[in-house]
Amino acid sequence: MRREPIWSTSATFHCSTVRSSRLTELTCQKCRATLDLLQPDVDRPDQFLAICLNCGSWFRVEARLGEPRGVMVSLPDITSLVPGNEIIPKNSNLGGGDQLMF
Repeated sequence: MRREPIWSTSATFHCSTVRSSRLTELTCQKCRATLDLLQPDVDRPDQFLAICLNCGSWFRVEARLGEPRGVMVSLPDITSLVPGNEIIPKNSNLGGGDQLMF
């Protein structure tokens, strides 16, 4: 199996506090559209992913039960983390679709 290269990088994360009681009303920090809130792990009810269907931004949200405020962190776009900002489509052997190689 061929190993893909691993690299180190730096990123800026934009953080904001959110009201735990108003998670369903979260808006995108970039375009102000309402966010789609997902809870990927039912065993961790205080952890969420929020996705903006308008501009494609992703956020990580943590709001602990009983706490009035939580934290929302903007996740960087993958192209900002890739050396040279290049994502190259590569033909996949998994059903003929494309996969992204960077």
